[in-house]
Amino acid sequence: MVVVMTRNWFRYLAFLCVLALSAPAFAQPNGAQAKRAEVEARLKKWRATILRKEVGLDEKKATDIEHTLDKYQVERDKVQKDMRQQQKTLRALFDLDSSDQTAYSKSLQIVRESTAKLQALRLAEFDELGKQLSPKQEAKLLRLMRQMEQKLRDAVRRFKKERNDEPD
Repeated sequence: MVVVMTRNWFRYLAFLCVLALSAPAFAQPNGAQAKRAEVEARLKKWRATILRKEVGLDEKKATDIEHTLDKYQVERDKVQKDMRQQQKTLRALFDLDSSDQTAYSKSLQIVRESTAKLQALRLAEFDELGKQLSPKQEAKLLRLMRQMEQKLRDAVRRFKKERNDEPD
């Protein structure tokens, strides 16, 4: 049960990170920062609402949970930035049809280390939330976040489809 919940929590967090980081790609070039800030603000507002109304936390407990989520998000962002850079390096090596095995090896090693760091951060966050919430509250939070993840995924798909349907 813990493994299933951990995997689901991992998926939710990974999706939110991808969404937050991909938001600038959907924005106009001159408004990328504003669009990203807007998306992040909406996600935080939604999170605050579900913590208080759906999960049933009081103001102090909800604020503590938000602080925990924010703390781990900052750490994940740093690791994900390194991972994205290495993935760009790998794509460039592929595009150049490079045979530099050392460069491939170095990039892959950093990706492996970053993946391990992300998993460790997610498990630590999950453990900390488990200490702050009752099992029922934790399960509610996980369920609601998965539902929101699905809604966000559907919205991104619709947006991409609309962009692809537009004439050039």
